[in-house]
Amino acid sequence: MTYRARIAALVLLAIALLVTAAALWADNTGFGWFAYAPVPDGVAADLIVMNGRLQLALAVGALGFLLLGFAAGYGVRRAR
Repeated sequence: MTYRARIAALVLLAIALLVTAAALWADNTGFGWFAYAPVPDGVAADLIVMNGRLQLALAVGALGFLLLGFAAGYGVRRAR
């Protein structure tokens, strides 16, 4: 496998992981309009609920960013 093919494979894998993380994150959110009374004392409680799907999205996204950073660093190192 050539140098450019390795870099391209890493970048494509990282992009695929980031798209997967975005899809998992978007699927986790609920959209809608809710009319409710303000929270007492101005404290917002439980704005983001960390369920298993959101944790998986964050982990996959972090892995994607790590792979993208590794590919960039590897590409810069090999270019010199």
